[in-house]
Amino acid sequence: MKKMMIAGLAAAMMSSPVMAEVVLPNTFVSGTSASAQDVNDNFAALKAAIEALQDEVAALKSRDVTGNTYEIYDLEVGVNRYDGDPNSVASNSGAQLGLKQAKTILAFHGDGTATWNLPFEENILFDMDGATIYDRESLTEGPETMYWSQNGSELSLYEDAAHQELAIILTVSEGANTLLTGDSEATDNFNTGATGCYDEVNMDNSANCYQDGLDSALIIGLKL
Repeated sequence: MKKMMIAGLAAAMMSSPVMAEVVLPNTFVSGTSASAQDVNDNFAALKAAIEALQDEVAALKSRDVTGNTYEIYDLEVGVNRYDGDPNSVASNSGAQLGLKQAKTILAFHGDGTATWNLPFEENILFDMDGATIYDRESLTEGPETMYWSQNGSELSLYEDAAHQELAIILTVSEGANTLLTGDSEATDNFNTGATGCYDEVNMDNSANCYQDGLDSALIIGLKL
């Protein structure tokens, strides 16, 4: 049985700068004179330590994903009910529960491209009336080239180089250690265009199928 576990998220999001011990090149003793050069050398050592800490803090606050590679976990669930009459609350032609779990490796390059690999994806569809699995699909795909742009914490992935076909928008954390997005969508009386639902007039399964449902997704990326 395949299982997907999201581990290390808290550690990835809680990185903090650590100030290294500052070693001064010169020590002064009471009652002895100090040369200007020795004092300046000590100040230079302090200045270098402060600048190093500033650089570390800036790196932790940066959201730039250039050159980074992430392991992306995609968890989705959908519940849908089908009915031959959108105005009816009694006629039920079936219900489905859909589950998806996937792991993606996504690398961002400095030329605006991203390499996408799908080591694992599994989709399971349950018939909620019979409580049985009637469709199960496992996929492995890639590598594939995508295109990206970033504006602060907003990271956009596109299918094309012209940035016309938007695939997904992700939020980047400070330090660019994590990527996150989530979405929920409700469907009400959507005409699927497919037949096979129960027709209350003709008392057969010839009616168009209308769909009511809820789909929800959570995508988390951890920097490798």
